[in-house]
This record gives sequence, C-alpha cells and structure tokens, in this order.
Amino acid sequence: MERIMAEKIQGIGIVLIGALLLFVGGTLGQRSCHLSQSSDVSVHVKGIWRYWVGVNDTKKIYLRPAFMQGLGILYFILGVAGVLFFGAPIVKPLTIWIVLGGLVVGGLVWIGIDIWGWMC
Repeated sequence: MERIMAEKIQGIGIVLIGALLLFVGGTLGQRSCHLSQSSDVSVHVKGIWRYWVGVNDTKKIYLRPAFMQGLGILYFILGVAGVLFFGAPIVKPLTIWIVLGGLVVGGLVWIGIDIWGWMC
C-alpha cells in the first residue's frame, strides 16, 4: 500500500513539474508579448482572465502563450486525475498524447493561422 502511494505521489510530482514548465513558459511569453507590444494574434478581455494569464495591467491576451498555459492546465488536471485513478504508469502515455501531441498539433494550427494571415 505504501509503495502504491509513493508511486502516485511521484507521478503527481512529475505531472506538476511538466504542467508548471508549460504554464510558466506561457506566462513568460505573455509578458514578453506585452512588453514588446507585439502584433501577434490577441484578444481583448475584461475581468479575471487577465490575472490568470499573468498580465494584469493590460486588456490584451496573446493567444500563442495562452495556448501554452491552457495546455499546462489541461495536462495538470488530466495528469493528477489519471495518476489518482490509474496509477503512475499513466504519466508517460499522458505526456506523449497531451504535451507532445498538443504542441505538435498546436504548432501546426499556428502555422496555418500565420499562413492565413499572410494571405489575407
């Protein structure tokens, strides 16, 4: 029983570190886009959403860094739930499907958005 709990704690720790890397990377990207007054794809928002993405003095959220932050949140929620219900072995396939798959598919989507923006 103690070994199973130790494996679950280790799995949750791995998921937490991976999710924090994604979320902090997205937050730093938000700050970078904000400070450079980037012309990247953004939306104007009001309310608490500004604080969640780490930009509290503007009403603009840049979508590329927000995608990374959302991927980090999704990875954390599904990772913790997966480890609690299925054990630590779920971390590797979950990482492959959510993080790597999300980054590859998300990258392709952003490339498509850039091409579409250049054509219009």
